[in-house]
Amino acid sequence: MGLIGLGMTYRLTTIAIFWIGVLAFIAGVGQLLDAFHHKGWGGLMWHVIIGLLYLAIGLALTLMPVKSAYWLTMLIGVGFALAGLMRLLIMFQFRGYRGLQLLLLVSGLIGLGMAAYVFRILALPEGEALSTAVANPDWARQWGWIIGLFIALELIMEGISQILIATTGRSFRQVRLA
Repeated sequence: MGLIGLGMTYRLTTIAIFWIGVLAFIAGVGQLLDAFHHKGWGGLMWHVIIGLLYLAIGLALTLMPVKSAYWLTMLIGVGFALAGLMRLLIMFQFRGYRGLQLLLLVSGLIGLGMAAYVFRILALPEGEALSTAVANPDWARQWGWIIGLFIALELIMEGISQILIATTGRSFRQVRLA
């Protein structure tokens, strides 16, 4: 699945954004139903607000997947930047542990580098440009593939880990029985 996903990262991005939107919408409906199920509860207003927020996010993700992909890609870049900075800050707390410090340094710099790359390629087109057929290939080439790539890589890693678990479990059973 992951190898197939590598060949269709743009489609994988739009499909993932659409289904995240569907799930957010379903969560909003569930939140609203739960809010009115507990009528005497003091947090009714917050339940309704959260439910409406989920509904709005779900609609935005399903009706505007390209614009939503842009903002989620931006959020991924922010996450990389924050994780990289945190690793660099944590590195200074482990004085005397050279191996760990080196690992945290490299990991932090990679995170910052990935964030810089994401921010460098993100350029939000004009509002109408995302809805035209001409602009869709442009955003796909520039940044529309990032989320799809991450999903494809996650599927590959999941497949590898499942294979390793299966082979390890088989050898563990043989050792235990012997």
